[in-house]
Amino acid sequence: MDPKMDTGVDVERSPKHDRDMIADLVPRLTFSCEQILGISDAILCLEVAWMNGGTMANTIFTSFLMLFPAFIKNHVARALVYAALKSVSLVRDEVLNARAFEDDEFVSSSGSFGLAEEISVQEAVGVLQEADDELVLLSKALRGRLPPESRGAGAATTVSSSAVSPRPSSSSSPSAWPLAGLLAARPNNTLLAPALADLALPAGKPGLDLLDALLARLRFRRAFLTFFTHLGKRNIPSARKSMAQCATQLSACAATVGLGRAMPELFDKDLNRKASADLPARKSQSASAEASYGQLGVWVAQLQLVLSVPAALPLEDCL
Repeated sequence: MDPKMDTGVDVERSPKHDRDMIADLVPRLTFSCEQILGISDAILCLEVAWMNGGTMANTIFTSFLMLFPAFIKNHVARALVYAALKSVSLVRDEVLNARAFEDDEFVSSSGSFGLAEEISVQEAVGVLQEADDELVLLSKALRGRLPPESRGAGAATTVSSSAVSPRPSSSSSPSAWPLAGLLAARPNNTLLAPALADLALPAGKPGLDLLDALLARLRFRRAFLTFFTHLGKRNIPSARKSMAQCATQLSACAATVGLGRAMPELFDKDLNRKASADLPARKSQSASAEASYGQLGVWVAQLQLVLSVPAALPLEDCL
């Protein structure tokens, strides 16, 4: 069978899932930092596959979390998923407004699936900022617990010793930070506890590296959404600044792909084959995280080039 005539020809056999089953599963999920990284990278791969001509049904909405973002318990994971949905919505709107694509190159229809219409872009940016603030506070607290020689060059700022629970002795060799004790030591900080209490975080520098990788993904998403906000207002200097931030954080994301842990059980390539029956038949295949970040880096560089063009021409002509 020609893959172009059957969108599921290469789909591996997987357990059958339905929307009710997924809606019941998502609220019960808890994640480690590695798992959130893996999920975030996998969703980005699906986004790139959609931008390369796949259908939303066969790419981004093969992720269980993208179907029910409001049901996600973990604040950091929910912020990243909402940001991904808003990014897809903004990219689609810009492509449609430009009217510069063929139907066989770009599929704009979301079918029966929602793109987080219940929240605005500004609200999504705010959720990302809250998650960023939480992780920064946690990172500072944990860096305060490390010996000076283990903190790294970027860890000069720490919280006072009274703000965290006592550092575990070296003889105990803990495999994970006791986050419950650390969060309990901040009784007045209502922002940290609900979002991070269920995170499993390795002890020492590996845990800090994971936090930095999560922060890079949160900041990339925030800069990407902010870019579209500035672009919509034709604020080119601010859009240029946001795209520069995208490029910086994208490099940090690409450099930490190996830290994530894949969760294939939260994705099903065969989930929405019937939902895409009325759309052009095409094979949707996502690339690796490394390749997807590389492709996205090329697009970001192209956008930076467009934004550097002098304002002699209308922006629409440049895009």
